[in-house]
Amino acid sequence: MTAFLKQLARTTLPVLLATLGAHAQSDTLAHWSFDNVQGKRIVERVSQQAYPSPTFRPALDAVAGARGAAVRTDGYSVWFTGALPTNILSDSLTLTAWLALESYPVKPAAIWAHRDPTTGQGLALSVDEFGRLVAEVSAGSARERFVTTQLLAHNQWQQVALTMNTQRGRLSLYRNGQLLQAFTFAPGPVGWQPTTVFLGKYPRTERVGDFDTNVLNGVLDDVALLRRPLTAAQVAQAYRAPAAAPDLRIPASRFAGDYLRPRYHPSPAANWCNEAHGLVYHNGYYHLFYQRNANGPYWGNLNWGHLRSRDLLAWEELPVALWPTPNSFDQVGIWSGHVVVNNGTPTIVYTGVDGVKAGIGAATPDAPLLNWQKLPQNPLVTGAPASVPNRDFRDPYVFRDGGGWKMLVGSGLASPADAGTAFLYQSADLVSWQFVGQLFTGDPALDNSGIFWEMPVFWDFGTKRLLLVNKVPQGSNPARALYWVGDFANNQFTPDQQYTRNLDVVNALLSPAVNTDAAGNVTAIGIIPDQVPGTTAYTNGYANVFGLPRTWTLQNGALYQAPHPNLAQLRGSATSFSNVNLTATGRNFLGTASGWQLELRATVQPGATTQQVGFVLGKSASGNEQTRISYDYQTRQVVVDRSLSSTNPNTPHDVITEFLDLPAGQPAEWRIFIDGSALEVFINGRYAFATRMYPASANSNAVDMFVRGGNATLTSAQVWALNIPAVVSSTQPAKAAESQLDTFPNPTTGTVMLATQARRAGQLRGEVLGLDGRVHHRFALPVAAGSSTTALQLPSQLAAGLYVLRYRFDGGATQTRKIMLSR
Repeated sequence: MTAFLKQLARTTLPVLLATLGAHAQSDTLAHWSFDNVQGKRIVERVSQQAYPSPTFRPALDAVAGARGAAVRTDGYSVWFTGALPTNILSDSLTLTAWLALESYPVKPAAIWAHRDPTTGQGLALSVDEFGRLVAEVSAGSARERFVTTQLLAHNQWQQVALTMNTQRGRLSLYRNGQLLQAFTFAPGPVGWQPTTVFLGKYPRTERVGDFDTNVLNGVLDDVALLRRPLTAAQVAQAYRAPAAAPDLRIPASRFAGDYLRPRYHPSPAANWCNEAHGLVYHNGYYHLFYQRNANGPYWGNLNWGHLRSRDLLAWEELPVALWPTPNSFDQVGIWSGHVVVNNGTPTIVYTGVDGVKAGIGAATPDAPLLNWQKLPQNPLVTGAPASVPNRDFRDPYVFRDGGGWKMLVGSGLASPADAGTAFLYQSADLVSWQFVGQLFTGDPALDNSGIFWEMPVFWDFGTKRLLLVNKVPQGSNPARALYWVGDFANNQFTPDQQYTRNLDVVNALLSPAVNTDAAGNVTAIGIIPDQVPGTTAYTNGYANVFGLPRTWTLQNGALYQAPHPNLAQLRGSATSFSNVNLTATGRNFLGTASGWQLELRATVQPGATTQQVGFVLGKSASGNEQTRISYDYQTRQVVVDRSLSSTNPNTPHDVITEFLDLPAGQPAEWRIFIDGSALEVFINGRYAFATRMYPASANSNAVDMFVRGGNATLTSAQVWALNIPAVVSSTQPAKAAESQLDTFPNPTTGTVMLATQARRAGQLRGEVLGLDGRVHHRFALPVAAGSSTTALQLPSQLAAGLYVLRYRFDGGATQTRKIMLSR
């Protein structure tokens, strides 16, 4: 714990005790202050008893609390248990706690519970999956359960309080000193029984695989149990708003040393993400919306997460955009959807699931796109069309058509034969939708398009349309992204060819979100699933990663995929090679190149007898760990050989081959991006695929080349070490309060003074960008404690004009200023 937090712990006592006067201390039955974190346990202050956490992590994440220090939980493995003597508990008491929630739990999670999960004897105060406070108490033979109608907020400090007198049949729930609801019931004793006390988790075991689902995700602080119930006036008097907003960022220590975690691929700070099907550029920002479970690296309690970026490189995680509403069509989850801009306002169109069927709803935002309101007309489409036998439907994709709107929804026919299909709807206002029919239906026996389609994309390239679908797994046949190219007329899609094309040469990346970037490039970002068991995801603390941005073009009736040009801005130091003779017995063709964040660019000329040539990635010094990616000129296949990829048996050890017809005897141009376990490969500016590797050793990061069946020539190659873009979370810009940032003079002739007013020493890091988002200059400036200004000298080669200055103090909140440079 930092010295700052320790000082707070010594000097801060619960304000609520002051309201009780001289007998305050004697009225405190128990107090869990969280100021005294010791490894993996906290200490209850009255009894001095330790309350351990079962977490697998080596230590708890201690953060600044509402009162002193607090603990950052993770949603699935951090909670506390201990014993409390029943002879100190009575039928009249007060329970208070401070908490800040990143997300609502998958299942109701207890803030504090002394309740037998089998008999229901005792008391529990919980937060349910919709953000409602839930109080459960025994009163004689009755088991009472009270639920508030108002919800707790995300990303805010909230003091909750429960007061009760079961002998009088009264219980009240408060938030921030204000009464939420008062409840009455038939009087009776609690009948306290010896049982385990839980903080941060409900006592009952509820799991998905290895993951406990009834655990809080956020910051828990200052839980206190008082001998008698406070009055409403005393509860109000006890409330004091914290001086700072909660810091819900994931501490850097949580993933320190995890060399396999991708660092320049987009992803949330922790836990589970999937299906980035909502991508939009609006008011200078790219916004990426996706399926999110912030409570753990597993599927459950689906919300819509939100990332944004100025340049498609540095992503800022924002609070979740949408989450389930109780007693509604989306009460079980917010599934995939789409984002369009309607008269200057982005609109989310999404799938909601109620546990029986799926419907379609919509939501609109405030100006900065941080707070979204679901339309009161939801659901806009109540379910799949009854006139067509189908296997459910989901994942809307919306596009302009003339003066109105059209919407595809993925589905599968149940009759006369199983087949994937896309239902088509139309609307004049994005609110009232009419079913039109089936845009297109596949023929699985002929085109291998599967029996159900998810996340459809229908992109207009001008002369042709591209229909992309993701077929669901069926038996041993995995999910895969497929597409057709054709024409759209009279609400029907007619493909140029019946058979499908694979989006990627090797199957991994799925469900791309597609839109145009600031320069008009068609840009796509997909999801690259992890390929490890749930037990590994549990200890990793994250699952899945988004793909790098790609550009799409349509040439000769086929989709061409290339790395987005902005990715070149990540390049740092480079090593170049030319005219290297590749031989079957040689090695170290790329010198000593190694690293976990690299870009390789190579032009390879096969020899007359070359059978196979490619790259060795993730290589150990002895070669016992290595992943090979190559092209076999004899079989005309791309080969991903992971048979020696890792000494860890719980990772893929397969050899994947996929047909690809490269021109015989012609040079092949490769671009390979390495980012921890994530690999993305581009060939000839047209073909692309992603895969994963999981070496067991952090030293298995060398890169090399190999050839079989004759020599080949490495005509040219570059290996770049890549700079890691800044990724910040605005759920709490805690460090912004420590350093107020501004710029002057403006306009400037070359020197910009940054008003830092830093309370501590640190570094000011940032970039100078053009209005097109291109980075012209990066800087890192030391800032002394107490410094009021820091000078930034702009590069002399920077031309006069308008620029965007983006900067942050020691990883805190990002500040953006527009500056004018005159020469």
